[in-house]
Amino acid sequence: MLAQIRPLMEEVQRRTLAFQQLQRDVDLIEGKRKGNGHLGQTKELEEKRTAFAELRQSIARLVEEVQQLGVEVKDLSMGLIDFLAVREGREVYLCWRVGESRVEWWHSLEGGFSARQRL
Repeated sequence: MLAQIRPLMEEVQRRTLAFQQLQRDVDLIEGKRKGNGHLGQTKELEEKRTAFAELRQSIARLVEEVQQLGVEVKDLSMGLIDFLAVREGREVYLCWRVGESRVEWWHSLEGGFSARQRL
């Protein structure tokens, strides 16, 4: 299953980083516009807002595709996912993130990334 998930989550992570950069660009342009009282850079701002909306939608579609594989997407920037498993008779989350070669971590249902333990 990781062979299917890995490329999707790598793309989610890549697009999320691009999304965050676009957000900073939009904020910067809007800040300049407010600061000097001019409405310059309108075309650039609209182009970035359009790209921002398209990127947000494409990320949402990818996340939905990943979730349909039975995993929970926990952090887009980290490329972090959890999926349910049974360990020693109780339900836990197996935990994986982009950059890890295989699933090697788990945590309780109440725990999170910081509570991960090696399998």
